[in-house]
Order: sequence, then structure tokens, then C-alpha cells
Amino acid sequence: MQGSPLDLREQPGLAVLARLVATMRRAWPDAGPLLVGAMARDVLLSFAHGIRVARATTDMDFAFGLDGWNSFAGLRNALLADGSFAEVPGVLHRLVFEQCHRVDLLPFGGVERADRSIAWPSPHVVEMTMLGYREAAAQAVAVRLPDDVVVALASLPAQAVLKLRAITTMPVPAHGCWATTPESCCTRWRTPVSQSHWTRCWICWRRRSTRMAGCC
Repeated sequence: MQGSPLDLREQPGLAVLARLVATMRRAWPDAGPLLVGAMARDVLLSFAHGIRVARATTDMDFAFGLDGWNSFAGLRNALLADGSFAEVPGVLHRLVFEQCHRVDLLPFGGVERADRSIAWPSPHVVEMTMLGYREAAAQAVAVRLPDDVVVALASLPAQAVLKLRAITTMPVPAHGCWATTPESCCTRWRTPVSQSHWTRCWICWRRRSTRMAGCC
């Protein structure tokens, strides 16, 4: 992490995040969680600078530099053993904190293949690129949360790169829209489904990146 921590100790809205990070460190002392995704953006924009932004998901996403899948299994098992986390059946990377806060665990580093992608070790192999996470960790922003908990965040430029990378590597369905069906696409704009999704509906483009169904 670079520089002195950004002091947000007086922000009560970050109390849950502080408890979550403290619990992660208690359960797995070697953990170096990097906050990414929408919550990282909200911390740096909304809480630090008062810039309110719309949010399509309440997940908290953490990336971890690990030396292999055994380390990921150890991290996940340690969090579950702590008692504050519960698993989500069928979703290896997702846990629930304090019964209501969804947390995604994203490993990078030693789990990556030559092309910087990973393949989750599950019955239904899911591949995703981790390109940019290592670089985001190297340039992370330190933030001091309530109760003097310090966490690393992906910087705003790093978040922009990670978001663009995620969007550009997601497949577009045959009907050309990221809504679940052509009929659910672009009802607000009343435009034909056959038009290019890039010019037809930016809402679909944005929400598919957070895996939300529908668009309008």
C-alpha cells in the first residue's frame, strides 16, 4: 500500500466493512485482502469525497494474492471456522458475513495460469481473467476504517481497468443483449432487439457486468 492511510474512521457507514476485514485477519492472519468492486469505489468516492453513485449490487469483493488453490481452500475454511461466515451452496468463491452481507473471494497470483486466467476447481469449471489484480495490489490505496482497521483498496484507475477488463471478456448472448431474454431488453427505450447492443442499451451493458438479470 502506498502513502499514509486515508482516514475514514469517523464514517459509521463503514462499520460493517471494518468488522469484516478485522474478522478476516483474525481467522487468517496472513490474509492481505484487497477490496475491489463496487464497495471499493463507494469508499473512495462516496465516503471519502461525498460523491454519491448508484450501486447495482451490495456484494463486497476481496482479492487475495495466494500461492495456490490449497491456500485458497485454507483461507475459505478458516473463514467458515470463525463462525461469522456461512457458505453459499454451489458457489465456491462466495460467503455470507453476519447472515446478510455477501462476500466474494477472488484469488490471484499462484492460482493463475500462463494467460493470467484462473479455472475454479469445481464440478462446473468456470474461467475468469485475473489480469490487473496483481498490479492493483501493488498500487493499492490504504484506508483507515472505524476501530482503526486498515484495509487496502484498488485505486480508482485500477478499478476502471478491472471493470473494463471484466466487461470485455464476458460473452454476449446470441440475441445480442445482456438481459435474460430479448423481450426483457430495453423496454425503457422501446428499440428493436436487432440493433447493436452497444448503441441500444448501455444499461444492459453495465448490469451484465454485475450479473444482474434484466435491464430496465
